[in-house]
Amino acid sequence: MTVIVEHLQSGGVGGIQTEFFDSFNRASSSDLGPDWFDTTLQSVPIINPIGSCTYSIGAAVDAAQAMLMSYSGLINPNTQWQTLLCALPVRNVTRTVNQFVEAQFINQSGPAVTQPQQGPCCMINDQLGTDYELSVSGIVAPHAVALQRHNGVVVAVLAGFGAILNSGDIIRLAVDVTDTANIRLEAFRNNVSLGVTIDNSASRLTVGYSGGFREEQYGFAGGIPSHSQWRNFRCGIGTGS
Repeated sequence: MTVIVEHLQSGGVGGIQTEFFDSFNRASSSDLGPDWFDTTLQSVPIINPIGSCTYSIGAAVDAAQAMLMSYSGLINPNTQWQTLLCALPVRNVTRTVNQFVEAQFINQSGPAVTQPQQGPCCMINDQLGTDYELSVSGIVAPHAVALQRHNGVVVAVLAGFGAILNSGDIIRLAVDVTDTANIRLEAFRNNVSLGVTIDNSASRLTVGYSGGFREEQYGFAGGIPSHSQWRNFRCGIGTGS
């Protein structure tokens, strides 16, 4: 059982919030609310037209509310600006400690030519655009999931887990920074481990917080937008088991 006490930044006295949950179910609003902020990593050089994405609450394919990642920009963009959605309540508490992020995948669609990729991420540094992400790709189920590391606009695929994700599945990424020379990353699908990866490269991430969503290949061709839908987001300290 997880006990959540009032967060200091929300007016609590002597308490911290070590875990955050959001079902993305809102009574009558498309706004993500004050627990979230999004930031866009500017690509250099800037080549117009520019494409990025937006986040909102709306009806998913099953008519229930979800978090919707939607394309924002012109058709056939020459520059893709990566966007991060970040959870605020545990931002300071989870920084530089063992942490996890998970979310329930609902749907992803778009033209095959764009191969949209987005997913939940850990060890976020919003200023530099760095993070570890479970990236979901493909527009036809089952979807492929890969573990990726972002160092700004540079993307490294650390592990691939094949086409394993269907609507309703929950994916989780746990990051262990106990040994900063060997960052331990474990991916889960519905509480079953998909595999462990050790990142001991010079580009490994040792500073960052949990958690949020990132998109790194988002856009559309021929006027058809790509998008994805998520529910039941959770992040915090530990493995999340």
